[in-house]
Amino acid sequence: MASVNRRRAPGRGVGGPPRWSKQWLLPMPHESVRSLSLNAHLALEACRAERGNQHMLNELTRLTYLSFFMWEAGVGHAQACVYAEVEEVLNVTVEHAVRSGQWIVSADDVAAIEALLKVYDEQLSSVTARVYCDAVQRLDRLLATPQTVSPLVRKMPRETVSDISM
Repeated sequence: MASVNRRRAPGRGVGGPPRWSKQWLLPMPHESVRSLSLNAHLALEACRAERGNQHMLNELTRLTYLSFFMWEAGVGHAQACVYAEVEEVLNVTVEHAVRSGQWIVSADDVAAIEALLKVYDEQLSSVTARVYCDAVQRLDRLLATPQTVSPLVRKMPRETVSDISM
C-alpha cells in the first residue's frame, strides 16, 4: 500500500475552518482608516467644487458599493435606501457628465453622498481587516465582470429601488 502524504493547509486545523491571524480579526490600522476616509471626502469635495473628473466620480461609486458590501456583512448602521439614493445620484451625475463634460455633483445631491460618507466613516472605524478585504474582493469581482449589474439592484427589494428612482 502506498503512503499518502496528507499535508494540512497552513493555518487550518484538522477539518476545521482556517484560523486567521490577530491582524485580520482586529479593526484596521488608524492610518489606513484616515487615508481611506480622506480619499472619499476629497473625491466628493472635488466633484462638489467643479473640479471633479471621471476618476473622482468612479471613486465615489467604488466607495458606495464597498460600503454596501460591508453593510451586508453586518458592519455599519444604514438603511438600504441610502445606497439606492446615492446610486441614483451618481447615475444622474454620470449622465450629465457624458452630455456636458462636467463631472459635478449638484448641490441638491451632495447631502445624499454626505449621508453615505458618514456611514462609510463609521464602518471604517470598526470594520475588521478581514471583512474589509472580503468587501474589496467582492468589489473587484464586480468590476471585473463585463456589463456589470449593480449589486443594489440584485439585492434590494424592488420597491426600495423604484421608490428612489421616482
